[in-house]
Order: sequence, then structure tokens, then C-alpha cells
Amino acid sequence: MIISLLEISLSDGGGSFSALRAFRLFRIFKLFRVGDLRVLIDSIAFTITTIGNYTVLLILFIYVYSLLGM
Repeated sequence: MIISLLEISLSDGGGSFSALRAFRLFRIFKLFRVGDLRVLIDSIAFTITTIGNYTVLLILFIYVYSLLGM
């Protein structure tokens, strides 16, 4: 928040402090340290790796049926 206020107060319209906006993005990474969000991200990653084989099979079926449709 301090960086945002600094950027607003010192901005001259030219964008010389627009690089400070990049530091605001790092606030998102603080959320990953929270336990609940970390568990959610881990479970999503596990689910994606689990259904990977079924996704390949689905893509294969879609490809075959699209060829048959032509």
C-alpha cells in the first residue's frame, strides 16, 4: 500500500514510477504462504496430474471423430 501511495503522489503522468506497479504483483505471492490456499493449489495440481491420461484419450477420440466427420 505504501508503494501505491508513493506512486500516486510522485507520478507526473509520464510513467516514471510505473515500475513500482511490478512490486504490487508480489503481494499475490504472500497468499501462497497461507495454509488454505496452499492446500487448494496442491489439490488442483494433483487433480490435473491424475486426469492427464484421460485428457489425452479424450483428445484422441475428438481427433478420430473429427476425421470421420470430414
